[in-house]
Amino acid sequence: ALFLCLILEIGGNFMIRIQHYRYLGSKDRERLRQIYEESFPVDERFDFSILVRCDKETNVHLSGILLDDLLVGMQFTVVLPNDATYLMYFAIDETYRNLGIGSNALQKLAITNDNVLLSIEKPVDEITMRRRYFYLRNGLFETKTFYEDTGVQYQVLTSCFGYEPDARELISRYKCMTSSKRIWRLIKNTFNTESLLSLIHISEPT
Repeated sequence: ALFLCLILEIGGNFMIRIQHYRYLGSKDRERLRQIYEESFPVDERFDFSILVRCDKETNVHLSGILLDDLLVGMQFTVVLPNDATYLMYFAIDETYRNLGIGSNALQKLAITNDNVLLSIEKPVDEITMRRRYFYLRNGLFETKTFYEDTGVQYQVLTSCFGYEPDARELISRYKCMTSSKRIWRLIKNTFNTESLLSLIHISEPT
């Protein structure tokens, strides 16, 4: 219900709605898939069908970000056993970036949840540095938790200042995506879901 129709104002002229995938029309569903696949490299995303199937779980939400009635972005969240909300995917259509849409949607997510967690690529170039800055200026904080998954290095961010997630919590973001054994096998075939515990390490950001 939370994601059915959250409404935000942008400059008094436009309205942003965060609308659940199941309530989107067929054209918007297809546009959401396109935004997702265009925004994330293959080695950092699931097949879109996995997100759709996991969305049937009560703690998982695949949602569209709409500007008035125009779908301009997407987000995929998983509520963990400790009630933290893991923002697994968040993207705005390239055409509609730098308009404050992503900032408003992200701030609303942080305000309406006690603790939002997400992983970003460890900053190594201009693009990853800009991505990091976007999250930090919109209510997220750095943690000292870094890890590697399928060859990509990540840093964990949180909306709760001073919070440090542990390895088990990060592992649970995958296990909490589905109760289906078949979907779980697909998830395990995509990302490192078992040995992440040994990959977690705490260090000062560099």
